[in-house]
Amino acid sequence: MSDQQQKTAQRQTHEHLRAAEDMTQTALRAWGDMIETITGQTAEIVERNVRFTDELASQVNRTLLDSLGVWRQLTHDSLTSWRNYLQAITDITIQNTHDVADTATRSVGQR
Repeated sequence: MSDQQQKTAQRQTHEHLRAAEDMTQTALRAWGDMIETITGQTAEIVERNVRFTDELASQVNRTLLDSLGVWRQLTHDSLTSWRNYLQAITDITIQNTHDVADTATRSVGQR
């Protein structure tokens, strides 16, 4: 091999190594950029999901508390109506008992 051929071979080898080095650096930068992008997007997704979950939990809690308030009021109103009904029945029964007793007393007194 002549000096010229040897220099050409060395130059081509050097160019190929430089090209391989450039491709390797480009690939490493691309991988770094990709990892940074994926990490950033993953963090954003996790943050959005945490906020969404928190908002959903708040809505569920508000709905539950509202439902419990409605249930409490409904139960109170129902029990109040039931007490009033029972009191009315009791009053009618007592009044009828008094009326029957008065009628019986008058009947006995008229004989």
